[in-house]
Amino acid sequence: MESGSGANALEAWAAAEARRGRSREPRARAKDAAPRMAEERTRQVRRTFRENWQYLSQSQSSQELIAKLEQLAQDAFGTPESQLQDMLWQLLWTGEELATKAGAPPASEMQLEGLDPSERKVVHQLARLIGLHSESRSVGSVEEETSAKVLTLRPRCQASSWSAPFSVAQVLSTEVVTA
Repeated sequence: MESGSGANALEAWAAAEARRGRSREPRARAKDAAPRMAEERTRQVRRTFRENWQYLSQSQSSQELIAKLEQLAQDAFGTPESQLQDMLWQLLWTGEELATKAGAPPASEMQLEGLDPSERKVVHQLARLIGLHSESRSVGSVEEETSAKVLTLRPRCQASSWSAPFSVAQVLSTEVVTA
């Protein structure tokens, strides 16, 4: 094969591609990308919360908890570790709001108190979905029948700042309304 014929073939191919008018194709893909991404996020949220979907869709308090936790997690973990103010930020869930007990953002861990078992399960599922590590621990003595539990959240990687891949609260607000 001659070296000149290979170069001519490449030039002919490039000319054919230029005439084809591929400029519209990426726009079409971009238009389809947003709805596809929204559908994928909806599937992820439904899959993650499938065990609690009915509870979550009927509990305004849990939906508010998720929305507030997303924002507070960004406040706590969205800053590089070198700029941390506190190691632990303790919050109390009152059923309507998350009140600070001790510490402040940014922090390396958030500790949540006052969650009932269903709310703890929802928070564990949320943490898994947005890339946080979660852990529940009993507080108080073993002899007490009603030992309270605290739930701790922290980023999986301590190297840099954390951010959620998408807003679960936003997906829930559209899904719960349409469900």
